[in-house]
Amino acid sequence: MKHLFCLFSATALLLTGCSLFENWGKRAASLSIHEQVPANLPSGRVRIVELPDLDLKVPVDPFPSLTQFQIGSAEVKPTIGGSALLLRFDGHGGRVLQQVTTQSRGKYLVFFLNERPVSAWLVDHTITNSEFLLEGFFTDEEAKEAARSFSDQGRKRVGKYSNVW
Repeated sequence: MKHLFCLFSATALLLTGCSLFENWGKRAASLSIHEQVPANLPSGRVRIVELPDLDLKVPVDPFPSLTQFQIGSAEVKPTIGGSALLLRFDGHGGRVLQQVTTQSRGKYLVFFLNERPVSAWLVDHTITNSEFLLEGFFTDEEAKEAARSFSDQGRKRVGKYSNVW
């Protein structure tokens, strides 16, 4: 009986250990969205971002307006140009997205995926539904990994605060 208990305990420990190390070495994907600002601001308030694929240089606020921490979920969507990311922002992120797209009409929003500029969107309308389809210069595999990571992070935040009320 004692050996059976030890065997059971060792098996449970092994299974727990494997699940703990499942994502070992995998870094969570990051996203940051930066608003275009006047190029003549002081050097600490402006960052020039070069998007060679678009032949575009955009002066942006070095501090992001939105990050992956305001994303509730994400999924990969096929498009003609390759995979895109459908980002669904949480309540706070949706309000910030609406505010940013209202005040930045006629200006660019620059998107960084894993600290690399991947897209610039010329804001032409206000986003009121908390969703944004990010099409950019990233691989299908990068899109899949980012969608998984953003959704996982969103679930963890929801789970963390689900028992607060």
